[in-house]
Amino acid sequence: MRLKVLLSVYACDPYQGSEQQVGWTWATQLSQSHDVWAITAEENRAAIERYNTQNDPPNIRWVFYQLPHWMRFWYKYPRGERLYYNLW
Repeated sequence: MRLKVLLSVYACDPYQGSEQQVGWTWATQLSQSHDVWAITAEENRAAIERYNTQNDPPNIRWVFYQLPHWMRFWYKYPRGERLYYNLW
């Protein structure tokens, strides 16, 4: 039975390692047996679209999201980074 899965993966890039690779792996592994909708940061769009044109794209519907411009300043401050991620 295929489930419908909503996945929030802020860091998700098929060409990077560490946290970005973990997000990518979660999304692609889940998509092998489920219908996945993945919400990720807009900054990941170029890498994901490049991957999808060069390879068989995984069974994932991507939603790219970015906080409004006036809220992004939180990311620049060490204590504001956590708030930025929670708002995202």
